[in-house]
Amino acid sequence: MANFGVFLVALAGPIARRVLLSLGLGVVSYAGLALIAEQVKTAVVDNYGALSGNVLDLLNLLGAGQAIGIVLGAIIARAAFAAIARIGVMSS
Repeated sequence: MANFGVFLVALAGPIARRVLLSLGLGVVSYAGLALIAEQVKTAVVDNYGALSGNVLDLLNLLGAGQAIGIVLGAIIARAAFAAIARIGVMSS
């Protein structure tokens, strides 16, 4: 029975190490992606809000605010999928 315990400890060590490494890499990747996304969103919203009143009203009437949100969401989703693909290739 002692050999079985040694086997379990030897097996659990590398598995726990891989899990903790994966979680750490995921947290760092997400934090970096979230930081970049927030900076891009802030820059776009600031420049959009700097437009003159009539132009801003016309763009809002045309749905430019929603379009900006959709485009930024698509860019963030694409970057997240690219990061996941790279992480998958590196870990295998």
